Amino acid sequence: MKRLIIYGFFFACIVGFLMNNKPEPEEQIVVTNTTMSSISAQNCHFCIDPRKKIIPRGSRDVLVANVGDSKAFICSGKLAKELTEDHNADRLDERARVEASGGKFTFYTNYVPLLNGHFPMTRAIGDVTSKSVGIIATPEVTDWLNLTSKDEFLVVASDGIFESLSTKKVCEFLYEAEDHSDLTALSQQIVQKAFLEGSTENLSVVLVPL
Repeated sequence: MKRLIIYGFFFACIVGFLMNNKPEPEEQIVVTNTTMSSISAQNCHFCIDPRKKIIPRGSRDVLVANVGDSKAFICSGKLAKELTEDHNADRLDERARVEASGGKFTFYTNYVPLLNGHFPMTRAIGDVTSKSVGIIATPEVTDWLNLTSKDEFLVVASDGIFESLSTKKVCEFLYEAEDHSDLTALSQQIVQKAFLEGSTENLSVVLVPL
């Protein structure tokens, strides 16, 4: 069974590595601190962001381990199948855990609650100073998901994309795109679309054809 775990401080993407270097069964490959700017997304087989781990198993199964507020989802036609749930205080279970550790949230209209007035997440990697008030780096892991013939893209995107676009809008955009041959261009178009519609946060997208 092939396994791949990729870590990074920004989006990391393995391009042709597995195309030219097939891992042995049960072999685990770890990639660290790889930035998206240094690797093209074209023909990317396995991608990850700093708060997610995506592990492929065989040819038609996927598992996601998530920490933070980026999203991973599958586009099946115009339908978005969300694989992750944001870790913030809009989730009552997450809010209760942090508050039990002494964390306090500030609430703003039309925005996620901020921990101690500035931090929007309840789970994160590397935020040592927030550990004392309930921030943890424990991932939330999905079950193995069996992909179907209708599943077209695995999308991994940072939170800024979703300031202005829903996962459904991203899938609709991909469905209606005439040319799927250039995944880098498609990713850039999604980023541009989010920016033009008002997103001001980090804007990163990785597309994986299924």
